[in-house]
Amino acid sequence: SKSNPPAPPATTTATKTNSKKQKGGGSSNNGIKLTSREKKQKEEEALWPVVKALVNEMKDFGSGFHQPTWRDLLFVTLAKMPFTLGLGLLWNAKYYLRRLQKLELNDEETQVLTQRAVGPVVWDSYGDDEEQIQALIKRKLWIPANRTEWDEEQAFKNMSSAEQKYHTKLKKRGKTE
Repeated sequence: SKSNPPAPPATTTATKTNSKKQKGGGSSNNGIKLTSREKKQKEEEALWPVVKALVNEMKDFGSGFHQPTWRDLLFVTLAKMPFTLGLGLLWNAKYYLRRLQKLELNDEETQVLTQRAVGPVVWDSYGDDEEQIQALIKRKLWIPANRTEWDEEQAFKNMSSAEQKYHTKLKKRGKTE
């Protein structure tokens, strides 16, 4: 019969680092000097319960992210998928029929088209701010030219102040579009 080879001796990182000579700055903890890495690890371990408690108190993390609920489970999502797909197909069929009839866009259509244009994260970030949502809808962002202009504005907002000044200077000189 084959015998299993003996397991290697168990050594921990703490025993390895404590047996080495330390280069200055280690604080004394029960007569054992700690390296900066070990200090940092101890601090993180001490903060972990506090961070965990704060995260558990939060319900909405912003930008559409929230604590998972039973509705976020895969099998629940899969069970709802046929209904969701059916509603989506029905809405699109109704939308295309209205386009073939050359009817004006109704409020629901403009809202859905705007939501698709800006994406769910941006849309959810506006939340219940009706004024901002109406401002987005008025800009007709489902039209590619309007969407491009809006994307450029969003990119400009994300620039640092120095980059914004430089971009504005280039625009005044006519070196950018």
